[in-house]
Amino acid sequence: MGVAEAIAARADCTRRLVGCVIVGEDHRIIATGYNGAPAGEPGCLSGACPRGRATPEQLTGDKNYDFGQYPCIAVHAEANALLHARTSCKNATVYITKAPCPACSKLMRAAGVARVVHP
Repeated sequence: MGVAEAIAARADCTRRLVGCVIVGEDHRIIATGYNGAPAGEPGCLSGACPRGRATPEQLTGDKNYDFGQYPCIAVHAEANALLHARTSCKNATVYITKAPCPACSKLMRAAGVARVVHP
């Protein structure tokens, strides 16, 4: 979990720093990921994220995180780690600094992840 916390420090989000580490059955790191804008695109810290610019009051009624009035531009840490894995994640363990969202849970199941650990 310490590696996931260190990876989270690289996140490019003004609201949440999330880190993820995928570990194979042999206990070696397969891939890491953090939440942030897609590679080559301006990130949240640059002011490019509508959700990052919004006030908490503006977000109160905006229930659609990805497509609402203030959409988030970040790719989640779990998705980034899965995208960067260069080997199978079958039976892997994933360590994440925050609980995964339903969409990332589905991606991890589809990739064959056997176990997810989070606080």
